[in-house]
Order: sequence, then C-alpha cells, then structure tokens
Amino acid sequence: MKKTFWKDNLLEIVLISFLTLLFAGLYFHNSTQGTYQLIDYRQGDYFHLLALQFEKGLLGMTSPMGGDWLHYKNMYYLYFGPFPILLWLGLKHIGIVTTFSALSLFFSILNLIFFYILLVLFSNGLSLKPKSRIPFRVIAYVLYALGPLYFVSGRYFIYETAIIMGSSLLSLALITFFPYWNDSLKTVKDKSFFLSIT
Repeated sequence: MKKTFWKDNLLEIVLISFLTLLFAGLYFHNSTQGTYQLIDYRQGDYFHLLALQFEKGLLGMTSPMGGDWLHYKNMYYLYFGPFPILLWLGLKHIGIVTTFSALSLFFSILNLIFFYILLVLFSNGLSLKPKSRIPFRVIAYVLYALGPLYFVSGRYFIYETAIIMGSSLLSLALITFFPYWNDSLKTVKDKSFFLSIT
C-alpha cells in the first residue's frame, strides 16, 4: 500500500468503515438470534467444556455433551485445533472472561477488515484502471460479507467458530507474506523463477 492510500481513498475508507459497522451489527443480530446476548449455545458449549478440561490438565472428556466428539479409549475429544480454547484460556487468565460466541463475532469483524486489506493489496497488482479498482473492491467486499462469512457467523456450531478464527489468521498470514511475495515478483524477468521454486 502506498503512503498516500488513506488520503487518496478517503471516500472508499469511509464507505468500507460504514459497511463494516453495518455487517458487524447484522452478524451480531443474526448470531444472537435477535437477543443481543453473546452466550454460548448449541455446539459453542463444546469449546467451553473442553477449555475447563484443559485447565484440569485433561485433553478430553469422559462424558461429552452432544454428538460431535471423537471417541478413543473411553475419552471424548474434539477434532478441531485447540487455538480457540487456548485463546479463551489466555484471555481468562489475564482477567478477560468472554464467550466463544463473542470471540467468533470479534473474529468475524477482523475477518472483514483483513479481507478488505487483501483486496487492496491484490487489486493494485491487477491490470485494472485505478478508477475501476474501487468498485471492484467494494463489490467483492460486500459479496464476501453477505456470502460465506455471513453464513458461518450466524450458525455458531463449533466448526464455524474454528473456520472463522482459522480464516482470519490465514488472511493475516497472507497480509504479512504479501510484501515479500510482491518484492520477489518485481525481480522476476521470466518464468524461470517459478520453475526454480517447484
């Protein structure tokens, strides 16, 4: 991103900020089923139950709630990565007590912000005229916000929590990696670079 991006695209930044707040409110309403209370329900309780087991030094449970557990040697395990649990425990131990529903909502909003940053980074590399980049970014942003992210942010099954957090961290990794990738592309003069990395 150029240093003048914020000044040159102030109208776009204001529009994206407004849309982000709009979608955040929509996700909040949808995920709480109109109650505006971020409590863990459905399979959202699974991470919470397992987090309490982690605190006891156990990786699984002897008697699970619901049906989305892996059973092995009289213990029940979640088959998702432990990042949501470790994040929740870390926050709890620094005095921030929250729910997995709240974390999912927070990561949904982060996901939107990271997606927009990726759109800016990648659209500048496309062969689009500068004036057509803004409509492209806004349309792609709205389609993403109303499509896959809206779908996973409202159901709050345990796998949606894992997907939202994983997707957010993947986007952040791409943002971090992009400057190095972009610099390496500038040094490419022919396809031999791509052949050398395969």
